[in-house]
Amino acid sequence: MKILVLIISLFAVSSFSADSTFVLELRKKMEAGDVDSQIELAKIYNHGKGIVRSDLEESERLLRPLAEKGNAKAQLHLGYLYNPENGRLHDYTHRRTKQKCDSLTNEIALFVRRLFLSDSLFVGSAIKSTIETEREEWILKDYARFPLPKTYGHRVGPYLADSVFDRIYDSISSEMNSERWFFRAAEQGLPEAQCELAVHSMYGWCKHVGMGEQIYWLEKAAEQNYVHAQYLLGQNYLYYFPEYRDYARSYFWLMLVYESCAYEVAYELEELKGKMENSEFTEAQKLLDEWHSRKDK
Repeated sequence: MKILVLIISLFAVSSFSADSTFVLELRKKMEAGDVDSQIELAKIYNHGKGIVRSDLEESERLLRPLAEKGNAKAQLHLGYLYNPENGRLHDYTHRRTKQKCDSLTNEIALFVRRLFLSDSLFVGSAIKSTIETEREEWILKDYARFPLPKTYGHRVGPYLADSVFDRIYDSISSEMNSERWFFRAAEQGLPEAQCELAVHSMYGWCKHVGMGEQIYWLEKAAEQNYVHAQYLLGQNYLYYFPEYRDYARSYFWLMLVYESCAYEVAYELEELKGKMENSEFTEAQKLLDEWHSRKDK
């Protein structure tokens, strides 16, 4: 028993050591300007690995500057970071929003105290006047991003804070929207992002991507031989949404998946054979011939 425990301990230590060395090497490469190492390190902090704990803030800190400069891979992984299924993301968003709210409300309270000292009767009108006339830019430079808060006479304590919190939360949530970042990477032609944008739409996580756009982005990715998109297209044309049902195209995409041996699609192909007309087989074969002709060139 002791020998077994010793073996497990040695294995764990060696694994941790390997992970630690790998992360240190990535950091050295990143500091030398290697963008791919920076993205890889961000992925590790997103999911956690070995002795590296999951850290959304560190992952975002590494990815966002690259994504905002237009790096498609960084945009893709920022989209993964903001996945709506990530339960930790809600806590992170809430914490960051509260910090921002506290900062703003403290600045406003400080300004009011400077103006009126202890005269609380004028607090409501002072804040309203300050915001509307933009007399103090040091407050408004951050605050102007958000709609004006409602004031309730002189009772501004909790009401103003709640109003600010809601508006800041909405703004931060829009910045941490996976659809937005997948779309940016998809526009640059990254097939994984194009596929993920469609998948997020299927789950109802995208406000601006309907079924027609799902097919569009899946075909964009599938044309680049991205097998997962080909598989989803085959499924969509076979099973989902009658207005888009197309057995010939379903057979075509699923045959490409079958040829790549990436997924088991024998059941779907058998089902299609029982539903397709001869004309549809002919059309599917034509699509396959054209595909192989293009790829062989």
